[in-house]
Amino acid sequence: MTGLVRARYTLEFKQKAVRLVRGGQTVSLVAKTLGRLSEQTLHNWLKAEAAGDCARLRARWSAPSGWRLLA
Repeated sequence: MTGLVRARYTLEFKQKAVRLVRGGQTVSLVAKTLGRLSEQTLHNWLKAEAAGDCARLRARWSAPSGWRLLA
């Protein structure tokens, strides 16, 4: 049976990505630099951080730009 696996990002990774964008880098550049996440995922983290929703950042699973199939 094959299935899709969603990436799990640590809270520290998410905070680093958000901090880079808040520091003046573009979402596109940060997503490409970190290499394993989509721009939409980063936008979701930015919205959660702006809303003060750290629990959502901590608990939410995020999909990378590519999916990996399990065989």
